[in-house]
This record gives sequence, structure tokens and C-alpha cells, in this order.
Amino acid sequence: MLLHFALMSGQEVAVEALPEDIVDDVLNRAQDALNVVLVSMISSSGALLNLTRSLEDEGVQDGDRLIVVVDKSDPPRQWHSNSFILAALKKDGQLVVWGGEAAGASCCAVPEDLNSVEFVCANSGAIAAVTDGRVITWGEANLGGDSAAVRHQLVDVCSVCSSAYAFAALKHDGSVVCWGDSNAGGDSTAVQEQLHSVRQISAATWAFAAIKGDGSVVTWGNDRKGGDSSSVQDQLMNVKSICASSWAFAALRADGRAITWGVANKGGDSRSVQEHLHNVLQLRATSWAFAALKSDGTVLSWGDPESGGDCRKVQHRLTSVCQLCACAEAFAALTRLGQVVTWGHVLCQRSSSDGSLNDVQRMSASSRAFAALKKDGTVVTWGDRQKGGSSGTMEPELVDIHQICGSSWAFAALRGDGQVITWGDPRNGGDSSAVSHCLSDIVDLFA
Repeated sequence: MLLHFALMSGQEVAVEALPEDIVDDVLNRAQDALNVVLVSMISSSGALLNLTRSLEDEGVQDGDRLIVVVDKSDPPRQWHSNSFILAALKKDGQLVVWGGEAAGASCCAVPEDLNSVEFVCANSGAIAAVTDGRVITWGEANLGGDSAAVRHQLVDVCSVCSSAYAFAALKHDGSVVCWGDSNAGGDSTAVQEQLHSVRQISAATWAFAAIKGDGSVVTWGNDRKGGDSSSVQDQLMNVKSICASSWAFAALRADGRAITWGVANKGGDSRSVQEHLHNVLQLRATSWAFAALKSDGTVLSWGDPESGGDCRKVQHRLTSVCQLCACAEAFAALTRLGQVVTWGHVLCQRSSSDGSLNDVQRMSASSRAFAALKKDGTVVTWGDRQKGGSSGTMEPELVDIHQICGSSWAFAALRGDGQVITWGDPRNGGDSSAVSHCLSDIVDLFA
């Protein structure tokens, strides 16, 4: 039988299958053909198909046109930024910030004139907020909290990215403005002439990487920790996204190949898996390792084994994966059936026999813990209890959850009623009681 699979965008492919084929297996073939991560399939009559049953049992017939649903993954979490704060954006555009003891109290002192906030970005000691195309900064001056030297350039900004100690702002005209610690990418003078027509910026602890409109890549910052990509520059073409560990980068090309550079044993050297590193759809990173989700639903990892660089012990369970999530020292993979597979640091792993980790729809992470949002709106946590691995007394409040955001040491969850629930290290975001009177009508969370 010949089946037609269509995305909501209108893109469509034809895949051959047998009536006895399992729906999930056929969805993998459609995913491979469409080159996007797929999570579910809808029949021509509008019914959601059971992934565990055969096409015949689900009533699929030759020539049917099936709608496939694309995964809307959260952007990769950058653990090297060491964000110790949590922030909530209110419906009226006001920003509420709490936590941050490890980063200094100045991070929580939100400027009085800050309003109409669109986006927030934090590093280890400073915060940058985008409002009406302008960037407002506060926190430790030498880490980017003071942007006075470039303030006149910080207009018409569309996004901001942070290394651990510096910021880079991307403007609508494709130019880039940097500030903060010059040793961590805060000074882009050496490559400024190349920083035009930029469409995306990523950051490691000490360096930045920018993708230009033609798919080429420009890097700057600490040469030994990702700021120098000259060894692979001839391979950095048609790049569509970049993921960063603390000291290395991995670039995903349009042809599905991944190219790496930076500190070799921290993910910068992918030669051990290079022959299999093709047809990649998604990249994620812990502090010292990378994981790649392939179009057939399988996963590869490389880098420091203690930080998730070796997934061989769970390889047999890494099938039909639709989402990768990373804390600083481990990975968690979500399958289409709502099951979770973990590997990396033993403290961050979860037993495969744990019945509470079923029907998961989304995952988030702090530096050493995970939080899984289930389809019924409840939350399951595991990992370092001091970093949010246990929601403790807040567990009964974690119902009708729509969003979870993790900082380095804590979590915040947004309920359907606009209220925010927090847990983890009380000094660094886990205790929001000091600002609880402000945490209503919340529309988004940041860390």
C-alpha cells in the first residue's frame, strides 16, 4: 500500500507500507523522508492513530492521506551560562526576577523603567532583557551587566545569546553587538567584518558561534574552547543550527551531518561516531558531551562518558525517540510512547521500571535534575534533590502545568491559572515567596 504523509506546512511525501506494519514503525519512515521530528499521526478521518497497533487495525487503507504532527522542541539549554535566577513575564509586559544568590543580589534588582519585555537572557552574573528592540542590562558590570559602551548600538535587536560571562545581540539587519568579558566572547573585534547577514548565534562557556545567511559559520572567544573553528572551517557549509557544550560546538548541516570542534574529550572530537553521524535531526549537549537524534528515531552520543557521552548501555531502548533533554551531566530521551530513557551521571538517571514515567509529553532540566511534564498536567522529578530533583511539599500544587523552566539549581512551573510553582535550591530560585505577590497573570518563564 502507498500512503501519503503531509505536514501542516503543506510538504508531503509518499511511503510504501504493508497493512501489518506497526504505525510507529511507519511514522519513523515518514520522519526519515520528511527530515523533521514527528510525534504522532492523524488518519484521513481526523482520528489520532494508536502508535502500537498495525495500520490495518487502525483502519488505514491504500492511498490514504495522513497528517503527521511535528515536535515543537524547546531550544537547547546552555548549561555553561550558569543562570542562577528565574524570571517570569507578566501579561502586562512586566518582569519578575528571583533567586540568584550565587550570582549576586544585583541580578534581582530589575530596573524600574523596564516594561514591555519580549525576551530575557541570563549568564552567571548578569541579565539582558529585550524590549521594543532595545536591550536593557543589569547585574555584575564586568559580566555584561553594564552595556553602556555599546548602548547606542543596541537598537533593533531581535535576540540575545549569552556565554558564561558575556552577551551577543543579533540585530534585525544581521549585524552582531557583543559586550562583557572579552575573554569569553565579549569582544568580537577580530571577526567583526565577517559578522554580517547573521541569522543565529550560539554560545559555549568561553566562545560564540554565528551562522550566516549563506550557511557559513563565524566563531570568536577563547580559541581553545570553541572560539577557533579553523580546523573544520571547510566543512562548515549549509549549517542550519549549532549546539554548544561548555567547551565545544556541534553544527548541524542541511545534509544531516554534524561537524564538531573545541576541546576534544568534551565533545569537540566526534570521530568515534562520525561514520554513523548522518541523517541527524536534533542535537543536544550536557556540559561535556553531545547527543544526536537521527531520522530513524535512534540516538548517538559522544564526549565525556560520565556526562552522557556513552549511551551504549541503553542503546536498545533508544528507539522512536522524539525529544532529547540535557542537564549538565546527563541526557533524557523521550519516546513517542511517552517513555523516558536516561544515561550519564548516575545521580541523574531514572530506573526504566519506574511506572511514574509514562505518558510524558515534555521534559525540562536544571543542572543536575530533570522534570517531566505528563499528559495529565502533573510533574515527575528526579536527580539531585538540592537542584530540583524532588518537588517535596510543592508536589500537590503541580497540577494543570503548562510550562516548566529550569535554571542551574531550581525549577519554576507555570499553571493553567497563571500561577507559578517553584522548587529546588531556595536561595537560587527554588523559593519564590519573596515575590509571590507578583506571580500572577504570568505568560512565560525564563532562566
